[in-house]
Amino acid sequence: MQLQSLVTIVALLATNVAALPHAESEPLNPIQARACGDQPGRCDKNGCEGVFNNPWDLIGTCTKEFRGCSCRKCNGVGQCSNNGCAGRNGICQGGYFQGCPCK
Repeated sequence: MQLQSLVTIVALLATNVAALPHAESEPLNPIQARACGDQPGRCDKNGCEGVFNNPWDLIGTCTKEFRGCSCRKCNGVGQCSNNGCAGRNGICQGGYFQGCPCK
C-alpha cells in the first residue's frame, strides 16, 4: 500500500512540475505592461530580437530591449521569393517570415 501511495505522489509531483509556466511566460508587472503597449510590436525592429517556440508561430517574445513583451513576426505582405520565404499558396514556408503571408 505504501508503494502505491509513493508512486501516486511521485506521479502527481512530476505532473505539477511539468505544468509550471516557463520563466519568460510569467505575467508582466505594470511597468513592463506599459512599456509593451497595447499591440505587439515587430520582433525584428527596435532591439526586440524576438524568439518563437515554433517556426510557424506568428507571435513571439522579445529577448532584448523589450524583454518579455509580445511581438509579431509578420508586417504586411512581402514577396514569396525573398528572405528565404519559399512561398507556396501565399504563405512563407521557410526563412524568418515562415507562416507569414506573401505575394
